[in-house]
Parts: sequence; C-alpha cells; structure tokens
Amino acid sequence: MGLFKIVGNFLDSVFELIVGLVGALIATAILAVGAVIELAADILSWIDDGLKELLDAGSTEVNVIKGSAIADFIRINQDKGNYTEITYSQLKEMNTSVINVANNDSEAQKIQMIKSERGLSNNANEKFAGKDVLKIKIA
Repeated sequence: MGLFKIVGNFLDSVFELIVGLVGALIATAILAVGAVIELAADILSWIDDGLKELLDAGSTEVNVIKGSAIADFIRINQDKGNYTEITYSQLKEMNTSVINVANNDSEAQKIQMIKSERGLSNNANEKFAGKDVLKIKIA
C-alpha cells in the first residue's frame, strides 16, 4: 500500500507543478505535426530529440499525461478553492494536448506540452488503455 501512496503523491506533485506552469507551457507548446497527436511522430520524436539530455539529467522515464486530466484536476481544485488562476482559453487548450514529463523517481527534469486541434489520434489514444498517464521507460 505504501508504494501506491508514494506514486500517487508523486503524480499529484507533478500535476500541481504543471498547473503552476500552465501559462508558460501553453506559450511554449509544440504544435503537433497534423491535426492530431501521434505517439510516434510527436511524443516519441520529442523523447528521441532530447534523449541524451534527459539521460544526462538522470531521467528514467517520461510520463505522458493527457491534458484533459490536468484540466479536470484544475476544475476539481477550483471547486475546492485551491487553484492557480488560469484563463478559460488556456483550460480549453489543455483538452487537446498532452504533457510530457521526463523524470526520475522523485522530480521532473523536463516538461513539454504538445497541443493539437483534435487531441490524440485513435492509435495514440489506444496506447493509454483508458488511463490518463502513459509511462515510457527510457533508462
């Protein structure tokens, strides 16, 4: 049970970090090559392009988080009165994005948002298997 709590706390911390950086992430987001986000063309090419840098920083995995999960997280926390201010247009943009978080066991080394017009392709969405986070081991 302790391991699940540690993982849960880590993901909560990552979500909160991302929420705090939403404006900056959206401003520096990579636009997907097509109208949808493809696993190979967009997500894996981001990892490949920075793999040496990620490994040198101590990253062991990349968690790909659906932007809609972050948007839901923001909405839930806004209802609780615990939130960072975000514009409606920024919240809408999150629904068609993914956030790549390269991290080791305890901290994030690099974060990048990829956004598109229509979100994940059917093929990429299948890889998430109904979950909000796709974990890709890189080390």
